[in-house]
Amino acid sequence: MANIIKHLVKIFTPESIEIELYFGSGSLSNKIGKSMPEANTLLNILEDYVNGAIIQNHRIVNRRLLMTELQLKWGLSPFESALPDSLFAQLHMNFLDLHYYAICIDKIDKLQRKLIERLSPLAHGAINNDEIRLKRSSAENCLKQALTPVADARNYLEHIEEHIAKGDFEGMTIETSENASKFTYGAGNEKHTINLSSLEQIKKTYEAVVEYISVLPDAE
Repeated sequence: MANIIKHLVKIFTPESIEIELYFGSGSLSNKIGKSMPEANTLLNILEDYVNGAIIQNHRIVNRRLLMTELQLKWGLSPFESALPDSLFAQLHMNFLDLHYYAICIDKIDKLQRKLIERLSPLAHGAINNDEIRLKRSSAENCLKQALTPVADARNYLEHIEEHIAKGDFEGMTIETSENASKFTYGAGNEKHTINLSSLEQIKKTYEAVVEYISVLPDAE
């Protein structure tokens, strides 16, 4: 039987911070109306995942500060083969934070698309149809620009075992700085690097769908 090696590892926690989150879904429930419970639920859960992405972004930034502090303390590169256990744990937790960030983005992508689709009947016969179409187009364009690359990365991670089996995997790298967290995955010509910390784009995406809802006629 192989020996099982276990270490007690100290986990460093960041200082508390203030985070601006969204709490607008409840006030929009009257706009959507009781006759559309699915749309109300989609909006509530969408806002939860938007807030989740914001929280994850702050966790990623704070972990970068911790990583920098630990590397300076020990004089180590994050790619050294003999990392102290605590620094290795920070690297692993950083990847988990980035992974969950990608999961939040993927859920925002799917929930927002479904919500826009579900709300479309409210636009039928509206006197401000041109404004409604403009707001819907803006929401859909924001969604595509901000979320698709990260959603693709989440899909890659979801099927990582298949890519390994096909030889489409050459490892993953995570580069985190004060302004961005970049995740590189894939192999050969199919290697991709994306920015996982486009927080302002995520906010604009959610705000665009809220603006779309605001110009729709009231549901019953």
